[in-house]
Amino acid sequence: MILDLQDCLPGGGGIASLIDVIQRGGTIAYPAETMYGIGGDGENRSVVEAVRRLKRREKGKGMIVLASSAKEVERRFGPLRGGAALLARRYWPGPLTLLLRDPTGSPAAAKGKIAVRVPDSPYLAEWIRLSGRLLLSTSANEAGEAPMTESAAVRTLWSDRVDLLVLGPSFSHDTLPSTVVDASVDPPRIVRRGCVIPVELAGGDD
Repeated sequence: MILDLQDCLPGGGGIASLIDVIQRGGTIAYPAETMYGIGGDGENRSVVEAVRRLKRREKGKGMIVLASSAKEVERRFGPLRGGAALLARRYWPGPLTLLLRDPTGSPAAAKGKIAVRVPDSPYLAEWIRLSGRLLLSTSANEAGEAPMTESAAVRTLWSDRVDLLVLGPSFSHDTLPSTVVDASVDPPRIVRRGCVIPVELAGGDD
């Protein structure tokens, strides 16, 4: 199934179909904040494994989940404290992913840590709210390939491989992914530089 992003905005005619796919454990490809992503219900182990196979991603590597708010993150994974709380307060919603300790056994986690972000996107936040699920979010490319920014290329690769493809605009070719910060340690440290560098951690990556 292919839907236009306009139909999947709040109040759009296709949003019920989108939410149904997520809740039934289907896979989706969609425009995220800076590039196209693939995902689905980030709390469903079968979905996480299906996306891992689609990407040909090796086992043992975690994937990002999106939450609708910092309050939802705390409700699911526990209170944000110290550096994690400071970074969340300053940079969420936005393209900053925090690695937090995972007390839930999330299928998207790796080595006891979950990568979570609150996106600066009203429609992504609405999908999460309406589905009642964390949204799995990983770049829509096979492992080792460049992130996908062109809607036409996304359609070619994914239209017959995922349960639902949401097509929107293309992104800039030089776009960067979210910055990933390990906030499970004190002080937090940058583990992947991306489109935002917290001034609190400038120069603090490995």
